Amino acid sequence: MDVENVSGEAEVQPAGWPKPVGVLSLVFGILAVTCGVLGTAVWIGSDALMGSLMGGALPAGTPAPPFAPPLSPILIGAAAFGLLVNTVLIFAGIALLKRSQSGRSLHLVYALLAIVSAFLGSFAGYSGQQEQQRQMESWIEQHGDTNETTREIADSQRQSMQMQGPIQAVSLVGGMAVNLAWPVFCIIWFGMLKKAVPPAYEF
Repeated sequence: MDVENVSGEAEVQPAGWPKPVGVLSLVFGILAVTCGVLGTAVWIGSDALMGSLMGGALPAGTPAPPFAPPLSPILIGAAAFGLLVNTVLIFAGIALLKRSQSGRSLHLVYALLAIVSAFLGSFAGYSGQQEQQRQMESWIEQHGDTNETTREIADSQRQSMQMQGPIQAVSLVGGMAVNLAWPVFCIIWFGMLKKAVPPAYEF
């Protein structure tokens, strides 16, 4: 829409898309970093927490069952890389809100890194779940018939393992769809449709 400035010249209102896209990037980045930090903290402390909660119900000397994937270099690396990628998204959102040309470049960098992060995270998560399942099977074999509590846990886990394959498949596909949605949008929007960030005002 055109308006007149004080000199009587036509002033073209700036394109409005940088603000909503920048806000969404900022929100998505902050949410992803916050959830990533909290999720990592819960994951690291889950075994110790379950051990303390179940300590009185398990026989002396019986370790708590492995309800979470064990710590491994690939899981730690994938989590750290994911935090880095979403930090880039936060800076990209800020730059876009300032209508800086770096906002476009940062979004493209984020999109490429996020695609790598999505596949790395899925592989790391799947590997961790497989290792957790192997440890759970070993725990059931060694401690599953110790007392009533361990038998209940063993029965529950055996039932869960029967459905684990389909659940893992749905989780993998759903997780990839969610993780790739915004990066794919950024590639299309900034890589194909918008070759520059419009200034705040154009005369």
